[in-house]
Amino acid sequence: MGLRWTKTLTMLILMSFLIQCYPVVPSQGKAIPLRAPFDVTRIRATKGAADTDVFRCQSPPSAVEDLQFTSIYEKNNKSRSIVDPDLQAEYREAMRPLSRYENTLAKMANRYVRSNPPRTDIAACVLVWLDAWAREDALLGDVNRVGEFVRKWSLASLASVWLQVRNEPVLDSRRRKRVERWLRTIAQAVVADYTKKADSASRRNNHIIWAAWSVAAVGVALNDRALFDWAMERTSGAIDEIMADGTMPLEIDRKNRALLYHAFAAVPLVMLAETGAVNGVDLYGARNGIIHKFIARTLDGLDNPDYFERVTGVRQDPVDASAPGKNTWLPVYESRFGIQKSKARFHLADQRPDYAPPFLRRTGGDMDLLFGPAP
Repeated sequence: MGLRWTKTLTMLILMSFLIQCYPVVPSQGKAIPLRAPFDVTRIRATKGAADTDVFRCQSPPSAVEDLQFTSIYEKNNKSRSIVDPDLQAEYREAMRPLSRYENTLAKMANRYVRSNPPRTDIAACVLVWLDAWAREDALLGDVNRVGEFVRKWSLASLASVWLQVRNEPVLDSRRRKRVERWLRTIAQAVVADYTKKADSASRRNNHIIWAAWSVAAVGVALNDRALFDWAMERTSGAIDEIMADGTMPLEIDRKNRALLYHAFAAVPLVMLAETGAVNGVDLYGARNGIIHKFIARTLDGLDNPDYFERVTGVRQDPVDASAPGKNTWLPVYESRFGIQKSKARFHLADQRPDYAPPFLRRTGGDMDLLFGPAP
């Protein structure tokens, strides 16, 4: 135990140093509190309804401390584009405890946001679940390379949940403080993860965008400018990687999964651009609006992958744009720009009887609830 605490203290000192020393994107109006990309009060007023159904706060599952995961890709595949079915099954099984925990939290948080008057008991349960893991320093144990990837995705889920319930006045103050300390510590760990090995591909591809989103969400939730600015600076770097044709070179390198990874990167990129927009950082306008070219290229690819097949030289893996986790950025982008290329473009609700609304725990759960228009 003594050795573990020594390692933890050393890591925290390093993370604090890194946050202070790395350049940031200047933020406007530093005295103004950071704003979430969605407004819970407005959502409840326009979409909320009375919730009289029974709710019982179940006991939270055991905390996951260590993050030791295997890659899903064939070990000798340099482009990391060929999935090994056995490794994929192993990964999914290892992820099951985290996935269940995060999905349950997101659904509880969404139900709280949707309730009018607010179901304070549901928000309190969310806090109980988060606090149970905060007490155990979850996600802060032994972590391997793939575990670092998982940690930032999990942080994105946890921070997105906290953004939805944090302003509920009845929440226990001691638990609140413990959860916020825990989220900050995980965010600092993610900063450390994605500051080292600066030449690694994961520091310039979709991974750095996901890391930035997770850290930005915590920065906003805790009104922590250092974390927020680190995320904005890293997002600016990722935007600089977008080429004139709207593609990302390191995602093109993924060969048959290039289109899939462009769609995957679009999710945190739009979340970051929207979060920046409500806090005075114009990522949508960076490099003459190159994000819009990236979005258009990705949308066109989802309709017809020919361009991606030409530039990669290989047939693209199918991408079901109507799957709940693949279209989660569309309501966010629509809410600001009102584009016509939206759900109808992907032949969803009217042509897909199995269509499910866009839901992804890493961005807050039900994206139609958080960003879609009022009924």
